Amino acid sequence: MFVFKQKKAYDFFFQAEDGIRDRSPSRGLGDVYKRQVYNTLLLLFKSGIFYNTFFTDHNTDRSKGVFCTDTLLGIVGIINEMLVYSDECTVELLPALNTGLINGEICGLLTKCGIKINRLSWDNNKRSVYIDISALRDTSFNLIYDNESIHLDMKSGEQTLHKFLH
Repeated sequence: MFVFKQKKAYDFFFQAEDGIRDRSPSRGLGDVYKRQVYNTLLLLFKSGIFYNTFFTDHNTDRSKGVFCTDTLLGIVGIINEMLVYSDECTVELLPALNTGLINGEICGLLTKCGIKINRLSWDNNKRSVYIDISALRDTSFNLIYDNESIHLDMKSGEQTLHKFLH
């Protein structure tokens, strides 16, 4: 019997691809793991199973015309969690970012601990990560990037900026 024990979508995605079912949640994911998540996503994008809208057909032969949103929504969730993982007391930045994504930015993500990520940007050439966050409610959480953890207590409406160098 399959028992889903993971909290992170990218953990499950990797496990399903690799047949692993009882892996403990991880911090400080290795480059091999990050590369496998990234490469599996690339394989899916290149596979031809998507319509132009990222919808798929349940039968993948496109003969039935039954649209499936699972892949569309699942891939968005996996990409979001590659960039930001959160639970009730944690916001982890770039936990499964592949080194091939040298720089980038994402805005407007909501977390499970009541934080809105107004802007998260990273530049591996400059070895820096910037985050601008706002509290949607009073909250207490750990902000984690790489091996650094900062505990924050924020009041509703409060905004803060942080810069991490690695």
